[in-house]
Amino acid sequence: MAGWNQSNPTNVIGTSAALTTLTNAYNSTVRGSFPTGNQEQVVLYVKYTSSTAANSIQLKVERSPDNTNWFPQTALTMSAGTGTLANAEYTFVRTAATSYFIVDLPVADKYIRVSAKETLTGAAGTVWVSTITSAGV
Repeated sequence: MAGWNQSNPTNVIGTSAALTTLTNAYNSTVRGSFPTGNQEQVVLYVKYTSSTAANSIQLKVERSPDNTNWFPQTALTMSAGTGTLANAEYTFVRTAATSYFIVDLPVADKYIRVSAKETLTGAAGTVWVSTITSAGV
């Protein structure tokens, strides 16, 4: 009988007790990577705190077959039969001083790296990103 295999939650950026301070640019202090374990699906769980209603958070996802060479997640748009690829960026506009959201990603690589930045208006916000991977068995 088919079932479902799911990993334990893994912290990618910060922890639930110690969120990471955001900046207005992607950098190595607000970035984390993890092995996918040959699973089929990744769910990113994001906790975002912001001091200003005008702020939003952006996430960038990259993939790697070897944990050395990183390739950006892309998005395809179609217009008049022509497909255009662009680097994907997930933007979440603040809905409360502390907001929670998820990002579902299909997995096709051995490693995933997530970076975060914020549109800074006022004091910097904080973020915690955790993940689980899963697959049908």
